[in-house]
Amino acid sequence: MTYYYFAIIGTKDNPIYELDINVSGAKSAGLEPGSRKDEHRHLNQFIVHSALDLVEELQWHSNAMYAFVNFTFFSKFETP
Repeated sequence: MTYYYFAIIGTKDNPIYELDINVSGAKSAGLEPGSRKDEHRHLNQFIVHSALDLVEELQWHSNAMYAFVNFTFFSKFETP
C-alpha cells in the first residue's frame, strides 16, 4: 500500500486543508494491503511542520516565490 498525505498550511502554521490518500496495490515496504491502520496518522502534522521548518530556513537565501526542495517530494509555494 502506498500512502500519501497532502496538506495546505496557513500563515499561522494552522492546517487549512488535509488529505490522506491510500493507494492499494502491490506490497510496499513489507506491508500487506489494508494492514496500515490509523496508528501513525497523528504524526503527519509533525512531519509536515518539521519539513516546513527546514523550508522556512532556506527561504531567506532566495527571492524566488516557488522553491522546489527535494525532501522526498516536498514543495512549497509562497504567497505575499
